[in-house]
Order: sequence, then structure tokens, then C-alpha cells
Amino acid sequence: MTTLHAAAQQADVDTLRRLLDEGADVNGKDDNGFTPLQRAATAGSEIEDHQRVVDAIELLIASGANLDDTIPGGRTALYLAIEFSQTVHPVQALLDAGASLEFEGRLDEYLIENANCDETQQLLMKLTGRPAPIVLPDPPSARLRKKDWAKAQVVLDQLFERLNTLGIVAEQKCGTTQEDAWSDCAEIFQERKDRGEQLTGICFYTEQDQKRAVRYAQLNLGIWGADEGGYRETVAVGNQVKEAAESLDLPVHWNGQSEYRPMLLLNRFRE
Repeated sequence: MTTLHAAAQQADVDTLRRLLDEGADVNGKDDNGFTPLQRAATAGSEIEDHQRVVDAIELLIASGANLDDTIPGGRTALYLAIEFSQTVHPVQALLDAGASLEFEGRLDEYLIENANCDETQQLLMKLTGRPAPIVLPDPPSARLRKKDWAKAQVVLDQLFERLNTLGIVAEQKCGTTQEDAWSDCAEIFQERKDRGEQLTGICFYTEQDQKRAVRYAQLNLGIWGADEGGYRETVAVGNQVKEAAESLDLPVHWNGQSEYRPMLLLNRFRE
């Protein structure tokens, strides 16, 4: 870590100003791939004086720090501030400077959950329109016998046929793992899209999911919303799946958020 990075990590504004005046590279990266701004964004985890942290962030930005630089894994200074800061103020300072709230994949999915303080979580909920993470109690579990699963399979066939007619690529026992299933479903999705079908997303369960369902009478589903798996699109697909399942008297255990897999409760098929 360079002297500039260390000063940023400590939100030492006087040292930062001196080093920058001496020509230190405001966008230089340390051995871990962090810029000084990204180091300053993490300072709020240990430094209680949030104004010091804000002052350090604002000085670095005024000196030309790049807001969009990412560390390995895709985190920007803003994302690091969201994760580490004990207050909302460093997060707000970065947003005020124009930092983007657009993130990819799981960084986006877990944005609200990853907030380190309630104020930050509330701000992110307001800006994104997303609800607070909901933690559901564990549903009851029970083992299904072969004949129980056979009865469940009849209704599952009806559900997945219905989902396909709704424009969802719905596949049962699709591959061994989720990675297999995503690959297979993506291929089917593209084939159907190329034929001109209007598709809203993907729903599947894997061989592993089926084995777990037999043991616990709980069937986890994978969902994805077209075209890029965004939060709102994936939630919309989840709601379609939930509505279709409940119309077939299949209870669904799901908190309505994209990062959680809907779970079909199959207890009623036990004799």
C-alpha cells in the first residue's frame, strides 16, 4: 500500500492534500487493486468521525479520482462505502458526486442486503424502489415416498406446461446443478426467441433440487427475468410462477425478491 493509499484508508485529509500537491497519482492502484478513493470509501468501517471520511472522499474526487474504477469482483468506491461505512454520509457524498448505482449480477441482487447501516439501506430502498429484505421462517419439512412424489409430479407437469404457455422457459429436472440448468435453459431460451416467441424469463429445477424435494417436501426453483436478469424482471417472473403454482393449490414459500429462490411446498402430497 502506498503512502497515499494509507492516508486515504485513515481519512488523513492533511496528508492526502500534501501528497496530491506533490503529484501523487490519485488513480493509482495498490497491490490489491484499490484506488485511493476506494480505500477512503472503506475508512468508514473503523473511523467514527464520518465528516473526516467525507472530507477525504470529496478531496480525492476534486483531485480527479475516477468514480467508476472497480476492484477485482466489480466493486466501485460507492459499493465499498455501502458495505463498510457505519453511516450514510460517505455513501451520499459519492452519490452527490455522480457515482453510479448500476451494478452487475449478484452485486446488484444483494445491494440492499449488503448495506452496513440502516440509514444506507433506507436510502438505497428509496433510490431503487426495492423493498427491505424479508426473512421468512423455515417452512415445515417431511419426506416424500415414491408414490407421494408421483402424485406431486402430475401437478408439477401441469405447472410447468402452464409456465411455458405464459412465455417462461420452464424445465424440470434440468441438469444436475444450477450451472447446468442455466446453460441448458439459456440455450432453449435463445432457440425459442429466434423462432419469434415473446419470452419473459426462465424457471427450472435441477436433479439435485428434486432429490432434496423428496427428502424434505420442498422444491426450490431457479428463476431469471429476460433479457438481462434484472431485479424487476426476475421478480416479475417469480410472481408469475407463484400465481400459477397457487392456482394449482401449490403453496409457495418466497419473499418476493430476486435473490431468493421460490420454494414449492409439497407436504399435501404425503399420505
